[in-house]
Amino acid sequence: MDRKVIKGLEEAIKNRDRLVDFDRNCEQRTVVIDDAHDYFCDNSVWLTKEERDKIAKKQEELDRQRHSRLGPRKITIDFAGREIREEKNIVDTYSPDVLNDIVTKATPGSQTGTPTMSPRITIDVTTSGNIALESKILSRGTGAGQQGILSLKFPQSSLVGRVQDRGLQEMTDVGACLSIHQPWATLLVKGIKKEEGRTWYTPHRGKLWIASTSKQCTPEDLKLAKSVYGEKNFPTKLPSGCLLGCVLLVDCLPQEEYRERCPQGVDDSPYVFMCESPLELAIQFPMKGKPNIYKLDPKIHFAAQSNLSKSYAKMATAS
Repeated sequence: MDRKVIKGLEEAIKNRDRLVDFDRNCEQRTVVIDDAHDYFCDNSVWLTKEERDKIAKKQEELDRQRHSRLGPRKITIDFAGREIREEKNIVDTYSPDVLNDIVTKATPGSQTGTPTMSPRITIDVTTSGNIALESKILSRGTGAGQQGILSLKFPQSSLVGRVQDRGLQEMTDVGACLSIHQPWATLLVKGIKKEEGRTWYTPHRGKLWIASTSKQCTPEDLKLAKSVYGEKNFPTKLPSGCLLGCVLLVDCLPQEEYRERCPQGVDDSPYVFMCESPLELAIQFPMKGKPNIYKLDPKIHFAAQSNLSKSYAKMATAS
């Protein structure tokens, strides 16, 4: 074959490759960079490797959460309180993604008849480092000017404000309550019993209201309590299903640490609540308890606080 033909063929192939390569690169170079879109694009040329990995993990997490709605759900059935509760997803309080989601969801909507979120965010103060985002919208706007509220609530198991001063924390009364079987509930509010055992840990410190469960005191429990704490000054009235008083929860100790501090302690539970300053209500309010540490009904809480204030006034007058 003639050399000129071969040379022309080689130049034609090179020109073809150059045009094909240009066509590919031209499409990449002329793509419109949208800041909002670029953030979620893990193959963007403007992102570092760490940012790409972070976006990929975030995308996987969002996909997993989206598919989990159609999958199994965790539901708690409370036979005593006659309630059925669906467990909420717990997210990190200080995650930048969570904060951005909160700000985005708190922006009022612009379309009429669509759910809107108010910039005002209602927060229940607790000590836990996590928050549970409620998926329910408290109200739906039916027209311009109507707004809903994004409600953020902490887990029910921890109900004290995140404060640095422990003394201030112990003075805070947020209505945290614990239901206990009789006769242990009455023994606790009378100061005869100073520890309460549980299988779970609580970060709560400060005032803890004590309520008795609806279960009647059995002869076996009564006999056991008298054998441990003695029959002298043992309470004769053991009401069930009512708010009895409050104590000051100063610590929650694991069993090992509890044994070190109190070698003669009688509680063998995995965690022991150390209680001080018991106060018994003069008027006991009927109520239904709940599992773990929960919040009192606002009306009962206010009435109990007023009852304690009157008791303080009588004590001050008598002294």
